[in-house]
Amino acid sequence: MGWLKIAYLGQIDGAPPARPVIPSLHNPAYGSETPLDLKVLALEWAKRWLRIAGEMDISGAVADLDLLLDGKPMKYGRMETPEGRILHTALMATHKWRNDAACERTKRSFPWLTFVAVEGSGYCPGAAQRNGRLAAYEDREPIPLPSCTAGRCDCHYLQRTNGWVARHAANHDLSSELGKDQL
Repeated sequence: MGWLKIAYLGQIDGAPPARPVIPSLHNPAYGSETPLDLKVLALEWAKRWLRIAGEMDISGAVADLDLLLDGKPMKYGRMETPEGRILHTALMATHKWRNDAACERTKRSFPWLTFVAVEGSGYCPGAAQRNGRLAAYEDREPIPLPSCTAGRCDCHYLQRTNGWVARHAANHDLSSELGKDQL
């Protein structure tokens, strides 16, 4: 705590930046550890996404992020602070990068994805429109969505097999959503 020095308690103007794509995480060697450069990238992106002004002491922020990545809970009341919001958003970004890497490694077995907006998380209107939508792996949208207005994005994808899609195509009208040539 104390690694963010805020000049004023305002927010930076402008649209939030899109979450960076990290192709190096598609390397299975990264498995459970997040390299230092990705932690720094996640923290810097989270600060810009939340539009929080101020200077960060990267070493202190990385140390706090390491504790969260190791499963330590955030102290009560800290989530409401600018530092806590940056840490939580950076933590979610690293988890989403790992999820992206897992989807990349298994896309041949699970070529379909279902978009899931978590109930009760205050998701954005774009997520509400896409909730439950099935898409081919190659046609997926990045999470958080570029139009996301939520302060905290808990959206994710569930991977689906061709068999699952075929079974559900019989019960639901997926052919209008996907096109008959994709089933």
